[in-house]
Amino acid sequence: MMLDATQNFDQPLTKERLFGWHTNLLPNGKSGMYEIEVGKWRTNEMEPMQVVNGAMGREHAHFQAPMDARLEYEMDNFIGWFYQADALDRY
Repeated sequence: MMLDATQNFDQPLTKERLFGWHTNLLPNGKSGMYEIEVGKWRTNEMEPMQVVNGAMGREHAHFQAPMDARLEYEMDNFIGWFYQADALDRY
C-alpha cells in the first residue's frame, strides 16, 4: 500500500484503489479480534464503527463513523474534496 501511495502518487484516487489498500492492510480479514470484510464498504452494521480506547467497561469513543448506508456518499464527497485544487497543500 505504501509503495503504491508513494510511487504512484500521480494516479487517480478511486474507490477501487482504496479497496486495494484496505485489502493489503488487512489480508487476513481481521481487525484485532474482529472479522471484517475487506476491499469494500462496510455493510449491514448493527452499530456504527467506532475508534475506542480504555479498559473494558470504561471505553471512550473518540470517533464514530457514518452508518453503512451513507458510506459511498461520504467517500464520494471525500474524493471530490481531495481533488479540489484549493483544498490541499500539494507542495
